[in-house]
Amino acid sequence: MEYFSGCDGSPRLGKYYICDAGHEVRKGVLPLYHGVRYHLKEFSDHPPMNERELFNLCLTSSRTTIEHCFGVLKTRLRVLDAKSFWSFETQVNVVLACGLIHKHIVEVDTIDPILDAVNRDTQYESCGVQQTQRETLEEIREWVKKRDEICLAMWEDYNARESD
Repeated sequence: MEYFSGCDGSPRLGKYYICDAGHEVRKGVLPLYHGVRYHLKEFSDHPPMNERELFNLCLTSSRTTIEHCFGVLKTRLRVLDAKSFWSFETQVNVVLACGLIHKHIVEVDTIDPILDAVNRDTQYESCGVQQTQRETLEEIREWVKKRDEICLAMWEDYNARESD
């Protein structure tokens, strides 16, 4: 099982793509809420005021961290920056191996200029099976509901911690 972990550290069961508000909600894709602040700088002096702001903050924080990690790996290990000719299973193993190699390098050499220098954008691509319009709309409603449930659970956890 895989988890999406909110910025509060609490696990959320499932596998999701996290992306910016430019993407639509659909199966497996959890975009930010439109029209709700999300830039990390906007939260530095002002904590989230509602569940949607908290959700956007957590996703933006996670997405930024993930993009940074892949940027570091792609800079250090060029095999990840080239178009792959391997099977999907092999590609997964290559990414895992590169992560382990990077971890070893960082443990051996604690002063790492690559970690400080990388700031790349990641683009998300999607592919899917053709669905009817009705199936597509039903799937979108299901994922909007799932995003809202995660959002509310994160807000409840956040408020429970604040009241302790």
